[in-house]
Amino acid sequence: DRCPGIQMWDLRFATAPTMVFEGHGRGIQTLAWCGFDSSMLLSSSRDDHMICWNPNNTSVPGGEKLVEFNAPSQWTFDMGWCMRNPYLVASSSFSGKLSVFSLFGGQEEMPEQAAARARISSDPFAPGPPAPSLPMNIPPLNQAPKCS
Repeated sequence: DRCPGIQMWDLRFATAPTMVFEGHGRGIQTLAWCGFDSSMLLSSSRDDHMICWNPNNTSVPGGEKLVEFNAPSQWTFDMGWCMRNPYLVASSSFSGKLSVFSLFGGQEEMPEQAAARARISSDPFAPGPPAPSLPMNIPPLNQAPKCS
């Protein structure tokens, strides 16, 4: 917690880390590499932030941040990339919630989703609400994944 950072080492020259990623305020909890693009590394920490880094760009001091998310209210203990859509990231926290983030739009609950969740009945075999449409005000990503 005193010096949170991610160190990347080249084991052929194991005298010092080749890169140190700094941007979290508290201890790092989890790391996840993107299976589609090796230039995307996801980290989460106890400061309730998730950061997507570009580990291949060593010219930026402290590491190049691609996207930063505000995680749920409690610490994230696991996260992973979607195997079908590399623009989506899922995280689970100690609050008992599973959150899904988009590299293009963060994690904002749309009014249709909130209303649909309120209508869900206790019947486990009842049909679920329709899938919501994606919002059109998507902020640009600094670097597109290689899979696109």
